[in-house]
Amino acid sequence: MASVARGGKTYTYTYAGEGQGELIAQTTPDGAYTYSYGRTNSLGQPIIESTTRNGARAYLHNDNTGKPVMLTTGSGGQALYIYDGLGSPVAVIADGNNTAFTETYDPYGVADITYNSGGNAIRDNPFQFTGGLKGLPPVRLTPDL
Repeated sequence: MASVARGGKTYTYTYAGEGQGELIAQTTPDGAYTYSYGRTNSLGQPIIESTTRNGARAYLHNDNTGKPVMLTTGSGGQALYIYDGLGSPVAVIADGNNTAFTETYDPYGVADITYNSGGNAIRDNPFQFTGGLKGLPPVRLTPDL
């Protein structure tokens, strides 16, 4: 397990798998998350099949390459992922043709939520910039002048 404190908030991480490369649990200011892995993708990397946040389980439906295409939230809502050219989820379209959330990323990968319907999708979605897992917010680096 590892932990980090940033801005007065503590983040903890628990890893497993060969080389400790699979994040299986994390605690953030947004809640406690666990991840369940299933099959592997075309590169042999494990694919997240479900995530649990504060006791509510959400399911990820992946294509043949392991890329998530649909999210079933902990409350049973279903949503489709919309990605940008870097593989970052920039929107989720919920059942009923409603937008669950949209977000943009700056060049450093810091997310800016531009719309949130208030549903569970934004909290149940485990992915962020370039398809990496949410967790510790990226640090915006500024060069020394």
